[in-house]
Amino acid sequence: MKEFLKTVSYKEFEELLEKLNLKRNSALVRSEVSENHIASENILSTEEIPGFYRSTVDGYAVRFEDTQGASPSVPSMLKIAGEVKMGEISDIYVKNGETVKISTGGALPEGANSVVMQEDTEEMGEWVEIYKSVGMNENTVRKDEDYERGEIIIKKGERITPNKIQALISSGIYEIPVYDKLKVAIISTGDEIIDYKSERRERGKIRDTNSYLISTYLEKLGEDITFLGIAKDDRESLKNMIESNINSFDLFLISGGSSMGTRDITVNVLSEFSEIIFHGIRVYPGKPLIFGKGKEKVFVGLPGHPVSSFVSIFTIVHPLVLAWEGADNFKISPSGYIKIDKNINKKVGRESFVLVKKYEKNGEFLAKPLFGESGLVSLIAEATGFVRIEESREGAYQGESLEYYEF
Repeated sequence: MKEFLKTVSYKEFEELLEKLNLKRNSALVRSEVSENHIASENILSTEEIPGFYRSTVDGYAVRFEDTQGASPSVPSMLKIAGEVKMGEISDIYVKNGETVKISTGGALPEGANSVVMQEDTEEMGEWVEIYKSVGMNENTVRKDEDYERGEIIIKKGERITPNKIQALISSGIYEIPVYDKLKVAIISTGDEIIDYKSERRERGKIRDTNSYLISTYLEKLGEDITFLGIAKDDRESLKNMIESNINSFDLFLISGGSSMGTRDITVNVLSEFSEIIFHGIRVYPGKPLIFGKGKEKVFVGLPGHPVSSFVSIFTIVHPLVLAWEGADNFKISPSGYIKIDKNINKKVGRESFVLVKKYEKNGEFLAKPLFGESGLVSLIAEATGFVRIEESREGAYQGESLEYYEF
């Protein structure tokens, strides 16, 4: 038997996600709980924001023409016609030669078109001296400067973030159309695996930390996660667990059992529920990965080793979830570039995602590559992110700047 049925490059995996063509349902959700959802339509502002001309400083609302040529030696003298109180629209109309006191955020009264900062003035009874000229609309915000009526706030396919939610609420939009979140099932496999909550660990057993890590990360994305349990290293155990839950979930993530060793049966079981698109991805770590697609279902067999599984969450599972939920931008994006403090060797033909620890030295951020076996959870605990090296390269040299992906 071949070691792998079919392998793909990481670029081919990204191209595959563009063609998945999986069913997406849309629903209305409240804006304040829409974080991490993907907009299923363009969401437009229903009103002008902020909705009125307002001051950005404490000072005096004026007609800018009345301040032209004003200076400390030759000030403009304007009569105070009143004051704008916060939260109110004044009925005062500012005429030529007049001004109105105003606070930051206050609504400009009719007739005024600029604001003079308080520090550029001196009040003298019913009059105020203006020591600096201002231009049209200076120190003000237009009534539609944030958003015009009908302007797009969130584009279809855009992931919704807290700052976008603030804009929605500011526009009086309290319910929006989004793609449904996925129902995700997690299954761990292996006779050596025990519940991570177990107080006692017998010799030869390993606590199931992968299911915890996968669940925690996907919950942060807002996914609906269910841990189905630990399947033994026999065909029927895994098959029965999937079969009894097949109608309840969209995505099945199986941790462990993805290599072609004598006791690994995951790929054979998944082939009964899906077409195996690939078994093996030319990525390090994480090569023994299974990807199967059934009718409106996806099955991913993740490597069992913690480091490989951890990297696969970011490089495989995260893009898959975003692409399925309709995100326009689902590919992983670097946080920036960072210099490595030692050489990194790798094989040509495999994209490498190397765990690193970011630190500061002499005012510069550097990355320390973390080397070790993929079963060492201490590498994950120490890492702050990973650097990426293209499959065509044999490695990277000390002092070289690489793409850095921070967790």
